[in-house]
Amino acid sequence: MNRILLKLIIASLFLLAGTQPLIAASPTHVRIAYIEGGPFWLYDRTYTAFKKALSTYTDIKPTYVEKFSIGWDSSPEILKKTAQTISEREDLDLIIAAGTAASKAMQSATNKRVPVIGIGIADPIAANLVRTNNESGAPNFICRITPDRWKNMYRVFYDVVRFKHLGLMYSKDEYGKLYAAVSDAEQVAKELGFSLVIKEIDDESTESCTEGLKWLSENGADAFFMGPLLCFDWSLQDITPTMNYINNELKLPTFARDGSAFVQGGALMGFASWNIDPIGRRIASMAHQVVKGKPINQIALRDTTEPTIAVNLETALKVDIDLPLDLLIVADEIYETTSTPSFN
Repeated sequence: MNRILLKLIIASLFLLAGTQPLIAASPTHVRIAYIEGGPFWLYDRTYTAFKKALSTYTDIKPTYVEKFSIGWDSSPEILKKTAQTISEREDLDLIIAAGTAASKAMQSATNKRVPVIGIGIADPIAANLVRTNNESGAPNFICRITPDRWKNMYRVFYDVVRFKHLGLMYSKDEYGKLYAAVSDAEQVAKELGFSLVIKEIDDESTESCTEGLKWLSENGADAFFMGPLLCFDWSLQDITPTMNYINNELKLPTFARDGSAFVQGGALMGFASWNIDPIGRRIASMAHQVVKGKPINQIALRDTTEPTIAVNLETALKVDIDLPLDLLIVADEIYETTSTPSFN
């Protein structure tokens, strides 16, 4: 009897060992590098949100190896050489490329071993970073894609202001027209029947932007699409004088491409925000799938989050725009007065 009981106990232990692991699996160690063409508030906030979201995965352990910020005044060749060097490193498992310039540089690198996730990219398809809204087409590169983001901004702005001549301004560099979404503006202008007044400026200094704004107004622009120029970047400087010039002197209604912080700071309207935390979670999910071995071409790219609207009532009074009641009803953020935005 004792011998039979002993056999039963041993058999039970074997069964338990087969169904319940005695030692939990160790998390996968992931070494991550970051590269950007230069500092920009959107890159920094998105990367921070990504790291926060990635820390919630218990089956991976990220280590952030190095951060490369080349500087906007540097030669594009320096960015490309840095990207090539990073791509050849054997100690990396993942690279985060912030912005179009850095993503293009990483894509041009000859070593495609390390997966690259792009963040903060103006238009991945127009930049030839991905093939379609649903397919990367690149062996080691993926990013979020929001279909028709800029076209929808132009359409909403026109629907509210009914301008006849929309002003656009961009810097004289490789990606200036791309950042300003000129191609999308041209398509929507043809679709809705307005014209474009376009000014290329030599650099993104406050002086160049002010001169460009004056030129746009003198050449018939009756509204302005505020793109991601450094002269409009609240995180770098106080742009109150520039916004006062636009609103009080030029009387130009503005649509802020980069969200509600800029509407709070004096733009007439814009999409309410970039929803940084959800973006961080989406990118972290992409990274987790990559680390766990899912093929790049099987990871979903499309982001179908519905945009929300922000408006500034004080600015509307200054530029003599009567905001439609239906817009005020559906607006997610309404600023009664203008104030300095915070990027904390």
